[in-house]
Amino acid sequence: MTTERGLPEIGSKFVLPSRFGDLEFEYFQPKSSNIIKIHLPGEGIWACLSDADMDAYRDDDVIDPPEKIRIAVLRNTSIHGFPWGSCIPIRMRGPDRPEAAFDIFDGMEEPPDVVLNQHDND
Repeated sequence: MTTERGLPEIGSKFVLPSRFGDLEFEYFQPKSSNIIKIHLPGEGIWACLSDADMDAYRDDDVIDPPEKIRIAVLRNTSIHGFPWGSCIPIRMRGPDRPEAAFDIFDGMEEPPDVVLNQHDND
């Protein structure tokens, strides 16, 4: 389901194909209070987390195993070409900045469209 502007409705589900199988996520409303920097290869970039993932980010003891994937929504355009609003897979790294988890696409010809497409422009 999409809004009049063609953006996903809050609470709508999307599937992210990965080497771990299909991962299902729920689109969330980005909030300015949940914006942090995440680590992409070669850069730090502003992104927004869900409320639950923001709680995990604040807990320095949370270190995600390889199969645990979270979604961050970019709040600026990456030097790698990922546009504002892209949904990027991430993992928490304890007290360190969360890191993009692009290794979940290893063995795939290219990342799925859900990562490369803009999902919001607010």
